[in-house]
Amino acid sequence: MKRLLSGLALAVFLGPTHTMAADAAALATLKSTGSCVSCDLTDANLSGAMLTYVNLSKANLTGANLSKANLTGASLSQADLTQADLTQADLSGAFWPDGRRCAEGSIGTCD
Repeated sequence: MKRLLSGLALAVFLGPTHTMAADAAALATLKSTGSCVSCDLTDANLSGAMLTYVNLSKANLTGANLSKANLTGASLSQADLTQADLTQADLSGAFWPDGRRCAEGSIGTCD
């Protein structure tokens, strides 16, 4: 149920007017399923997006704008966050690329 609700919230938030530079198929997968394992989201503009409990394991998020995104409980295991902007992103309970689980209240970095 939690996954369904986060997927619906994501679909509402990432409506057709949200501009992104990432692979369109990857964005469609993320939008429809709340999961985008091993997908290419390079330079995606996900600023302010509601991405709670999404699975972004092994995703390429190089240069992605995730500022102010809510990534609570998200799986970022083995994801590439090189030059990704996580300014003010909520990472509470997220799984970091190195396998750590971020502490509650982690904002902008995994504590």
